[in-house]
This record gives sequence, structure tokens and C-alpha cells, in this order.
Amino acid sequence: MMVRLLASFFGLGYLPFAPGTWGTLGGVLIYFLEGNLFFWWKLLILIIIFFIGIWVADLADRSWGTHDNGKIVIDEVAGYLVGVIIFSFTWQRAIGAFFLFRFFDVLKIPPANIADKKIGGGFGVMVDDTVSGIYTLIVMLFLFKFGVV
Repeated sequence: MMVRLLASFFGLGYLPFAPGTWGTLGGVLIYFLEGNLFFWWKLLILIIIFFIGIWVADLADRSWGTHDNGKIVIDEVAGYLVGVIIFSFTWQRAIGAFFLFRFFDVLKIPPANIADKKIGGGFGVMVDDTVSGIYTLIVMLFLFKFGVV
């Protein structure tokens, strides 16, 4: 029960229609709560979520007999947080990163698509969203440099 609760990020993965979008909103909440924490604290939070995600995604998928079940959204939370890790919180950044992350998460640009299909277990669940988060971070850096976010 606790594993599924964490894997679904406290039930967000059970919400109807586009659970990954709801999971990403969970990432926005964490980003908001982190506020202007120093980078190292944000990195520690991300690492903890990432490793808990590996563990609970693996156990939840085993219990459901699936791989990367749609109810598992802790990977979206972690991936989104990768995309905003170096930025202090503003709503403009939060919203911009939200749409960028969803774009990259749905599109699964290589190597995210390879990770999604070729890497098994909880690590495989977490890794493709981490790659999408890296793409988000790169675009956010460009947008920041040009004063957009």
C-alpha cells in the first residue's frame, strides 16, 4: 500500500486522464516548497526522490505485473525537478518548465526513448524522465540567458 502511494506520488497517478501531467504538477509543488533553497539542498531532495522512485517504481510494477505503469508518477516529479534544479522559484519558471518537461516527456527524444524501452526495473522507469528533465534544463538555461524566464 505505501509503495503504491509513493509511486503514485500520494495518489496523483490515480487521477483520471494524463497521470503524467498530474505527477508533473507534484514536481511543481515540490519546486514551490523548495523556494529559494541552496542548490545542494535541492540536489539532496532530488537524489532522495530519485532513489525512492527507483525502489517504489520497481515494487509497484512488480505488484501490478507491468513496466512503467501509468499510475507511477514519481518519475515525473523527479524529472521535472531536474529541469528546475538550478533556478530559484518563480511562477514563470515553474510554468515554463512544466510545459517543456511535458513536451519532452511525451516526445521521448533519444536517448530517453531508448532508456524507456531498453532499461528495466525501477531504474528504467526513472531514467527516461531524468533525460527529459535534462532537456528541460538545457532549454530553461537558454530561456534564462535571454531573459525569458
